[in-house]
Amino acid sequence: MPKTRITIIDKLRRESGGMPKVLTNKLKKRVKKVKLRIKPATTPKGLFLPPVKEPVNTTGSIGKIQGERIVTIPAKNAKRINRNITVMLVEVVKNIKISDTLVNTKMKTEVFFDVETKKLFGDVAENDPALLGVSIVSVYSREIDENLQESVGRKILSEVEGKMQSFWENEFDKMWPVFQEADRIIGFNTIGFDIPALKPYTNFPFSKLPHFDIMAELKEVFGRRISLDAIARETLDREKTDSGLNAVYYWQKGDKESLVKLKKYCEADVLITRDVYDYVLKNNHLLFKDKWNTLRKVELDFSYPEEKSEIQTELF
Repeated sequence: MPKTRITIIDKLRRESGGMPKVLTNKLKKRVKKVKLRIKPATTPKGLFLPPVKEPVNTTGSIGKIQGERIVTIPAKNAKRINRNITVMLVEVVKNIKISDTLVNTKMKTEVFFDVETKKLFGDVAENDPALLGVSIVSVYSREIDENLQESVGRKILSEVEGKMQSFWENEFDKMWPVFQEADRIIGFNTIGFDIPALKPYTNFPFSKLPHFDIMAELKEVFGRRISLDAIARETLDREKTDSGLNAVYYWQKGDKESLVKLKKYCEADVLITRDVYDYVLKNNHLLFKDKWNTLRKVELDFSYPEEKSEIQTELF
């Protein structure tokens, strides 16, 4: 029978088995406990490995290992993206709506005006308004907001702010910027009378500005010229406060009281023109009586032309 080989482990077991238990405890106490400065490279058997920690996202970066953590630095050739700009562009795309809303909220400047002259046509050789001379110009300027009124399915204008000004002949230089900043210049018989009367005083093409003549618009539809007074009586239930003949007389008289009347009359004509214009915007018609005293109703449209908003939605 072969001889059994005694291993070192078996030998140690036999010797330790014969040791007294007290001696064994003393030997254990003599062992010095030392805390390792570094973690062991291997994991003892019978223990589970610690959970794996996911490294910090290093997309577009190069990682350098320092101890137990990964330090990321920007890659040399990585493309940098400004996150703030990206967020802003996303918000712009989300808020863009190709609709009339952008147009409807646009502010517009409108100017109403009326001219009084120093002379009558009977006082000059030709039937040319430029020969009459201008005594005063009254101007009402306003900011308006164009909104869509869904109940009637069309746009109406709401006045935000308005201002009346009157300019004597020596003040015309202060008046021209008011006209030049307007989106629409409204008057009554301005194309045939007021604009030519002001021509000798202008040093720029005043007639090329965006004029809107209520009389011309009415004549194009109805076929005849109708006076402002006839329209105001039936449309607004109001009348003109004075006449153009008296306006010339007030200027020629020249006293303070007469000039006050002249200014008041000119401004009153501007306000009547404004109210007739606003009435058509809201109701799309005018009322007046013809020479046979028949009440007429003429359909008109004074709304602004549609503005198409062209927005490029492709940003890249």
